[in-house]
Amino acid sequence: MPVSQVIGSHNYIVPKLYPKQLQFCQSKTKFTLYGGARGGGKSYVIRPKAITLALKYDGISILVVRRTFKELEGNHLDEFRRQLRGIAVYNSKFYRFDFPNGSVIRFGYANTDSDMDNYQGQAFDCIFLDEATHLTEFMYMKFTECLRLSDGIKLYLEKHPNEHFSPRCYLTANPGGVGHTWVKRLFIDRQYRDGEEASDYSFIPALVYDNEFLMKENPSYVRQLEALPEKERLAMLYGDWNVFEGQFFEEFDEELHVFDPLNFDYDVETNKPINFTLSRNGRIYRHRDYGLDKTACYWTELVEDGTFYVYKELYESNLTVTDSGNKINLLTSPAEPIYSDICPPDMYNRQSQTGKSAVDVLRANCNQFPTKANNDLEVGCMMLKELLRTNPKTGKPFLQISKSCPELIHSIKFIQHDEKNPNVYAKDPHELTHAVDALRYLATSYTYTPDRMARPTAPKEFHFSDYALETGEYEKDDSDDEEYSIVDLNRMW
Repeated sequence: MPVSQVIGSHNYIVPKLYPKQLQFCQSKTKFTLYGGARGGGKSYVIRPKAITLALKYDGISILVVRRTFKELEGNHLDEFRRQLRGIAVYNSKFYRFDFPNGSVIRFGYANTDSDMDNYQGQAFDCIFLDEATHLTEFMYMKFTECLRLSDGIKLYLEKHPNEHFSPRCYLTANPGGVGHTWVKRLFIDRQYRDGEEASDYSFIPALVYDNEFLMKENPSYVRQLEALPEKERLAMLYGDWNVFEGQFFEEFDEELHVFDPLNFDYDVETNKPINFTLSRNGRIYRHRDYGLDKTACYWTELVEDGTFYVYKELYESNLTVTDSGNKINLLTSPAEPIYSDICPPDMYNRQSQTGKSAVDVLRANCNQFPTKANNDLEVGCMMLKELLRTNPKTGKPFLQISKSCPELIHSIKFIQHDEKNPNVYAKDPHELTHAVDALRYLATSYTYTPDRMARPTAPKEFHFSDYALETGEYEKDDSDDEEYSIVDLNRMW
């Protein structure tokens, strides 16, 4: 039963809260995530938490966010109006509730990154991000910039020196959506970047079984979740963050598509590969995606049975075209003669100021002569899915990715469906696209494997840039076939 509870000067009827909802409301961590599975009462718990804060702290500024305004209307506004009748006044022009004590609950949305301009320079003491996985990491970061004490609560704290309030953000979410990766990183995997403190993040998992009302009044909903296919059931019923709704490459399975390369020798102390031997009967493709925000380059060997072994990765930010080319040269041993070097079509675009393209720079400064990839996204996605299926000759998938390519594994695992075109993957979050784009260029540009392939050898007049030659990590073999032998490939990794 609801409990009548006096908060501030108002007799606000607090709806009944279940144990995990109460835990959410009592949390004072800077960032608190509640949810995981469907039916855990996520949106429900936001309203009493926001209202009690507004009544307790005079002058507090609160923001409640959903992806679209239509979602705000459908999930929150009517219920807020009902619960705040006689307590606060709704201003339909500015989408806010004004309280007699000076507190304000505002409502906002963030459907596109440009919507974030509406929040520039604003300060909120408390922000609620409902269905946070529907927001990009850029949106999340912009909202956190607004998370600071407002003038209203500063005045309240001056009048009440024994009280303390720190800005905080409450999030609710299910697995899946454009924000799945950043939410999982912060709250589930707890992997933090510089400036992020582990103590600032807490996660309260909630399942449909925690919702006593739903279990009693709508048991058929629970049965629907229990009857879902395994992957959907794991995500929606149990809140498994490794299986989620909206995953584009549902066929991808780390147990099938990721290999622990048997030809590696490992340094016992660092557990890093110190030597690598190619099969010597395949074609080596080098394929990249380039941008100042990220260079993603991969080395893949296509062998006679049709298997693609992606065995090496370069994934680095803030590299100029020349720097990226030199690093790629450095990581390419003369024992790895490149059958085809593939780059995205935009690297052929000439700059209006110089008249040169990125490919022109690679040719002049790095002695690289890449070929233009087919950039048809829909065709590329189809071909990638073809590579994920099982090769009847080997009984394993055509595509095999080495554990030494962690960014590619992560990206192909978490990239989402495009909301408007289910045949392609989404371009947001952008950080997931670099590695997958590089792989897509291979999928649309390789030539089919003949039954018998002659391994190309490094030509006699083959040259590397001075930058690569100065490393001293390989040497020319004196044998007649003009190939090269590996001396040390530590720098490769």
